[in-house]
Amino acid sequence: MSMQSIVKVSKQKGIKIKDISISKDKLFLFFQYIFAFSLILNTRSVYVHTPAMDWMNNFVVLLMAFAVAGCVLTKNKFSRERTTWTLMIAVGVFLYLLLFYVVDPYKDSVFLKIIMEVMVLLLYCFLVEDRMQDTMQKFSNIVVVIAGISLFFWIFGSLLDWIPSTGTWILDWGSASGDAKGNIQVYYGIYFETQTIYLSGIGRIIRNTAIFTEAPMCSLVFSLAFLVEIYLRKKKRILVCVILVLGIISTTSTTGIAIVVLALGIKIMLKRGLRSSKSWFSMIAKSVLILLLCLLVALIVFYFLSTKLNSSASASGASRLYDFVNGFRAWFGKPIFGYGYGTSALVLEYGNYGFSNSIIPILTQGGLYLFLLYLFPIFWGVTICILGKDWNKLIFYLLFLVMFVITIIPFQNLTFYFLLTMVATRGKVSE
Repeated sequence: MSMQSIVKVSKQKGIKIKDISISKDKLFLFFQYIFAFSLILNTRSVYVHTPAMDWMNNFVVLLMAFAVAGCVLTKNKFSRERTTWTLMIAVGVFLYLLLFYVVDPYKDSVFLKIIMEVMVLLLYCFLVEDRMQDTMQKFSNIVVVIAGISLFFWIFGSLLDWIPSTGTWILDWGSASGDAKGNIQVYYGIYFETQTIYLSGIGRIIRNTAIFTEAPMCSLVFSLAFLVEIYLRKKKRILVCVILVLGIISTTSTTGIAIVVLALGIKIMLKRGLRSSKSWFSMIAKSVLILLLCLLVALIVFYFLSTKLNSSASASGASRLYDFVNGFRAWFGKPIFGYGYGTSALVLEYGNYGFSNSIIPILTQGGLYLFLLYLFPIFWGVTICILGKDWNKLIFYLLFLVMFVITIIPFQNLTFYFLLTMVATRGKVSE
């Protein structure tokens, strides 16, 4: 064979290798989208709270595992050091959680499933994912489609009644209203009417809950996507932000709207207040002042909306307060290991003890022992972001924590994912 023919064959092989590499990159991207979608479905979507689809919970877990396995197989390379650290951390977290299960008097099998989910998420965050913002941008891409679809059906179906519903489903989620038999209206299986609210001067309207069991959960997901667009994406997409903000407003969630105000105010602070500061003292002073102003505006917005939305809004605020009070009273009874995962006996003794926040269920069910697994990543992630001056990621995490405190998502995969990324945080978010 001549030298020319050898070079020709080599070039052809090089092209093939390049083509394979491009194909693997596209597959990796596909699996990341599947992973992000599994996080959304697990965040109290209607699909996992429908008795007729009781298989859906396990399907979502398998979908996430499938996505992570696909990412592992299509990722180009793994360093030995990174693989070793991942395995060591995985073993440590597994044994820590397993010990809690051993001492748990209830030994709910669902907690074993949670352990497996955490292991899968840990593998993704520490071994597969290079930058958290890459995954979250895919998360936002999916959520904006959900928001756009929900706004269409909310306006033309729920409000104007131009589009008829296509059936009814029954949910196992107590906050969903539905009719007298607990049925909710369904639109082609991609939009659901689960809650209504009374607006002063307008009357009772249906809240936009998209594919989620309740408006606060829908608002949480839309708000997170909005935060991604504001803080974790270099190129801002105005139309996407507008769709997400309209989606948040249509849920009539005061928390979501307050988060939007805070996010925009703090972003202005980051762009103008901090960069124009000539000293650390000036930067801190401006930061505190602008932050206080943002909080004041957010509180005014929250109060204004609460008074407009009806008396149930103020009742909801009182209920949240009682949840914390009753919850801490219950936690003091067994502060170290709690009463056990999934326990509901406390309702009889203390009433509602954490049905509107994430902190109390963790403390009452898992005690300080389980709460430390939440506290350490938060402390670590915030510290790393401050030391690395990664202000965008820091504010994103802090605003997520605000929503975490006042929304009940203590054992959702999305929560576990953020906690793990706080420890495995890599790749500074650039402007």
